[in-house]
Amino acid sequence: MQYERGSPQSYDQWAKITGDRTWKYEQILKYFKKMEEYLGISTKEGNGDMNDGTLNLTLGQEIWFNAGRELGFTIFNFSEPQRVGFHPLRFTQKNGMRINTYAAFLKTIEETRKTFLEIRRYSIVSKILFEGKRATGVYYTRHGIPRVASAMKEVIICAGTFKTPILLIKSGIGSESQLRAANVGPIIAILPEVGRNLQDHPIVQIGPISFDDNITLWNPQQNFTFEDVEQFFKFKKGPLTNPYELKFGEAIVASNGSAREVGPGWPDLQISFDSVKCTIRLIRSHSRGLLKFNSSATGIEDPFFLTAEFKFFKIDRDIDAMIQGIDFCFKVVESTESFQKFGAKHVHQSIAECDHEEFGSKEYWTCYVKHTAGLSYSAVGTCRMGKKYELDPPRSSVVDHKLRVHDVENLRIVDASVMPTIPNANVAAATMMIAEKSSDIIINHYCRKNSKLCETKNKS
Repeated sequence: MQYERGSPQSYDQWAKITGDRTWKYEQILKYFKKMEEYLGISTKEGNGDMNDGTLNLTLGQEIWFNAGRELGFTIFNFSEPQRVGFHPLRFTQKNGMRINTYAAFLKTIEETRKTFLEIRRYSIVSKILFEGKRATGVYYTRHGIPRVASAMKEVIICAGTFKTPILLIKSGIGSESQLRAANVGPIIAILPEVGRNLQDHPIVQIGPISFDDNITLWNPQQNFTFEDVEQFFKFKKGPLTNPYELKFGEAIVASNGSAREVGPGWPDLQISFDSVKCTIRLIRSHSRGLLKFNSSATGIEDPFFLTAEFKFFKIDRDIDAMIQGIDFCFKVVESTESFQKFGAKHVHQSIAECDHEEFGSKEYWTCYVKHTAGLSYSAVGTCRMGKKYELDPPRSSVVDHKLRVHDVENLRIVDASVMPTIPNANVAAATMMIAEKSSDIIINHYCRKNSKLCETKNKS
């Protein structure tokens, strides 16, 4: 999985929104460093320190950087704050294999500290249980058998951007219109922002990019062999262990609109290139979507209980930024010696919906973006953080700065849904950082209540 922290301004904005300075980048950087272990090579441009955590990060190829240097960009290192420039890719990978959060954080604890942690697999939670306003446990099914798990202290929901708001609504927490439409009862708390503020990084790709015969680029979708598969599964070797065959690196760029609004230090475009195409991500979209109740759903157990409406490009400056990203791709591929010495060029493949516009014009690319844009699968924000004390209802957030759900007791959310704004980077690292920070929040909360817990923690 690709790993990026994002720009400091993304997290400083969280601190401003929540009124809690501990969400500032300088405060949460320690949580990123805590979980990182660097196994790659240095770009030799930057003095960022490397860390010894449980995630395993590697770095990519240099071919992309030569074009960046030609265009006057700097190459920034992994441990430096993200800014405008070119940088190598980082992946959570070790010995040719992707490292997921279970392998990095849970597996060892599950195997060595069974008295502290019990994981009940194949368990589907369908409702949070309450006594009045106090969360007391969850209702779930395991192997088709209904069960109840009771909470001695609190319930922590980590179901993700889509399922967490669904679970809240099923449990009686949401907007009045949502709860009425879903015919949910009893109503526990009216929180209008449940399921709103949906964000992702819209993505557009242009290509194919062709090269002359002086270069051979390996594409696993077309070129891998049975020998490659055997090398991967038996020995963790071969081309299938190398994610950089798919992406050479990235450029982080600020569109004109972003530079005027907040300066170049908080870029809004992520550009990457592989052996076939150029990819543009809008990493600071101004558009906001929502989850809507599906009137055709058969009930609250229906998997299509809610539908997602991302509402991309409802704001013109988002389209303008995407078009500037497309122009940047052409500049890299068709005007730099690094690419031109291999005869790189864009092979135009028009789409029928935009044939009425002149290729290359702003009108053409506007049409192209609207018809081809997709998701980065980095959805966040549907139970966003905000201030604990707001002037008047209705509340404009779902959880406070310590991730506690407003207007109820003993219920906390720890997942990507709490992000008030999406970071200008792939969100996996930010999501894991939230989990690291929340563990400190929770431990400190109960240590203050019971000093003996702090003594036990310090001894361990």
